[in-house]
Amino acid sequence: MNENPIIQDINEPRIKLELKNNKLVNITVATIYELLRDIKDPEHPNTLEDLGIINKSGIKIGVIESSNIGEIESSVEKQDFLSNNDKNEMFLFKKGVSITDYGLPINYIDISFVPTIPHCSMAALIGLSIKRQLMKFVDEKYWIRVYIAAETHVNELALNKQLNDKDRVMAAFENEAIVDLIDLCLP
Repeated sequence: MNENPIIQDINEPRIKLELKNNKLVNITVATIYELLRDIKDPEHPNTLEDLGIINKSGIKIGVIESSNIGEIESSVEKQDFLSNNDKNEMFLFKKGVSITDYGLPINYIDISFVPTIPHCSMAALIGLSIKRQLMKFVDEKYWIRVYIAAETHVNELALNKQLNDKDRVMAAFENEAIVDLIDLCLP
């Protein structure tokens, strides 16, 4: 546990989120940030924004099309996974599976977060909280990947794989104790 986390002085203006059928109407970096900024840290009374765990530069939104497929597949090969939020399930692309097997274009949202300390024991819970909030308010047509930023956690690779493993994520969301902890974090 980080006994003395640094509180960031954030001056990001608030924006009003427009929802239709409880889903975000406009998917932009600003709206995704607004959706995530008030998630509470599991160990502190502060938000992820207050602690600098999330920021706008860690949010990437895009479309995978045939023109950028090589770049994306190269990235997937390095990462070994890419998550999909299709009907609230995450699917993984593994090495040797072409993204084109899934059809194009693919809308995606990548969220990178930075734990307050490199050995944060709550990093997985923070990632699950981010993922649950996105699954709740983002249309199912978006592929969502939540991961710990490179070189910011001692178990970054293992945790990133867990955060984007559909079976582990679904099992976590079926575990009442974990869901209760996540719900305490969500605004």
